[in-house]
Amino acid sequence: MATSIYAPRPVIGQTADPYDVPGAAWLGTGQALYPKEWDEIAHQERIDPAFLRAVAYLESRSHGFDRFRRVSIEFVPWQFGAHTNHAWTGQSRYGHITTRNMSLSLLGRPPHGPYKQYDDAAELDEIAAIKATGMGLFRLHGFNFADAGFASPEGMLEDMRLGERQQVAAWLRWAGESGALRMARMEDIEGFARIQNGARWRVNRYGERLLHLRQSFVGGREKWVAQVLSPGASGPAVTYMQERLVAHLAPDRALVVDGYFGRATREALIEIQQAHDLPPDGICGRRTWEVLRAAPQRRIDELIGEVPSIGGAPRDLTPVEPMPAEIRQRPGVLARMSDWIAGLFGSGGALEIGAQFFGWSLSDLPAHYYLIAAVAVIALALLWLWKRPS
Repeated sequence: MATSIYAPRPVIGQTADPYDVPGAAWLGTGQALYPKEWDEIAHQERIDPAFLRAVAYLESRSHGFDRFRRVSIEFVPWQFGAHTNHAWTGQSRYGHITTRNMSLSLLGRPPHGPYKQYDDAAELDEIAAIKATGMGLFRLHGFNFADAGFASPEGMLEDMRLGERQQVAAWLRWAGESGALRMARMEDIEGFARIQNGARWRVNRYGERLLHLRQSFVGGREKWVAQVLSPGASGPAVTYMQERLVAHLAPDRALVVDGYFGRATREALIEIQQAHDLPPDGICGRRTWEVLRAAPQRRIDELIGEVPSIGGAPRDLTPVEPMPAEIRQRPGVLARMSDWIAGLFGSGGALEIGAQFFGWSLSDLPAHYYLIAAVAVIALALLWLWKRPS
């Protein structure tokens, strides 16, 4: 593992007694990153430091560890249910750790927090519990262990405990495999949000929030875009300009990113200027920077295809579990109605959570039963409206 050249390394929190706090499996070193280390990692990976810091803040408030030096985590009940084939879903005593319905799963969280959830789930299935947990600075979920470069979910957990540098490295490996790293380098907020936050990134306003947070960490590249670059220039500002040119050029158009403003770079810049009705002077000024900083013309789908929702799941709005084919093929209104009824009557839904207070457990009905229930409820409501006294 890489070690920092700085000493002593900052340490988060206090040493916890594993017998006094839940989540003993997550106790780690508490080693945090220096601000300068964030910049070094971002420069090495060719990412805007402000962008990298903004993602970490949005995911975990930039806390790789909590005050007890446990890896900061988030447990997702619907994922645990999926990874265990819903073996315990529907049982009242496990309502806080397993459910079929994502949108209402937060109602079942115990006051102890995610570490107690993890402990209870690990007693049933430790591997599934790790897979259902988002961990570290970037809330990288355990089911992504292979793309993050680990042989097993347990190996990923062990590495996360070593420090924030290891947490960043694991996320970067996953981001490289999923395409999120490419989007980050291109500063394509929309593309990055789709991969990192999953299918409901629009509903979650992930891109909007990320863009707002990025402005709070502005530095580095914001200074570069204030420069006017001419042929013969060199340095990190030229490297950044070349990266933006590559993002905008046609797929078969090659350009070496070497940090030197030479003839090939000038020709590529003129090509972009002509495409956007700018004076083709081969000089990168304010208006040219505005074009380069905008979203590239080549969209994500042309670069890496449709990306599945494999990114770190959001904490408040995660991708909805797919409905059965017979429901999914129905018109949109009926499908939405079925999903709403499932959230009310289904396993992990509002009625089940309420029933838990009385020690009851609702049946785990097939999804099409919910559609029948919805039609019945609407029919009864219409009948009441028709028969009620005027």
